[in-house]
Order: sequence, then C-alpha cells, then structure tokens
Amino acid sequence: MLAATVGIVFTLREIQSDHDKKANPRARMDYVGAGLLLLIVAAPLLILDLGEKILPWTDPVMIGLYAILPVLIFLFLRSQISPTGQTLIPLRFLRSKSVVAVFACGLPAWLSWDQVRKIVMLVTVHSNVTDI
Repeated sequence: MLAATVGIVFTLREIQSDHDKKANPRARMDYVGAGLLLLIVAAPLLILDLGEKILPWTDPVMIGLYAILPVLIFLFLRSQISPTGQTLIPLRFLRSKSVVAVFACGLPAWLSWDQVRKIVMLVTVHSNVTDI
C-alpha cells in the first residue's frame, strides 16, 4: 500500500508555476467543489448509519438521501469541468495512462485485501466457537 501511495503522489504531483506560488491560496480554493465532495461522502455514510437502526430503509428521509446522491455527483463533476477558477480534482489527470493504471491496480488490491480481512475474521470467530 505504501508503494501505491507513493505512486499516486508522484503521479499526481504537479509542478507549480511562479504565478501559482505568488497567488493567494484562498483565491485558489474550490469551496463549491469541496462542499459538494463533502456531501457526496457524507450522504452514503449517513444512509448506512441511519439505516434500519434509527430509520427504516423505506423512510422518506432515506429515500431522499438515495435520490440526492446522483444529483450531487452530477453537480460535483459539473463544477470540476467548469473552466472558471481552480478545481478540487483536476479531471485532466484521468487522461493520463499512468493515473488510470494506478487506480485500476489499486482498487482491486484494496477490495481483495478487504475480503481477506473478512475471511480471517470469520475463521477466527468460527475457531473460537468450536473450541468452547
């Protein structure tokens, strides 16, 4: 994972021009994109946290959270494509073959590690139950 992280950092590293170094950092911040990204991450977490424990899955609040996710994703992508100002995640990086390769290799590795961890936990729980 360390090698993948280092690869991502070096792949996404962008050489700043002298103009960017002199600019005010607050002027370069994409507040709209940051807020939308926060909502995109928080909404599914809220759905998973509230689901069935506090609210039933068919509650109007839950359905509203489900329905708002595609809209938020669309608005975020739209704000990142906009040529005005800075973007939070430059989508031009996805045109680079090395970035796509890092994500294509990293995602399956992360998902497989998660499955291995679940299997180890299941075996540990099962072995503890049979020892009793």
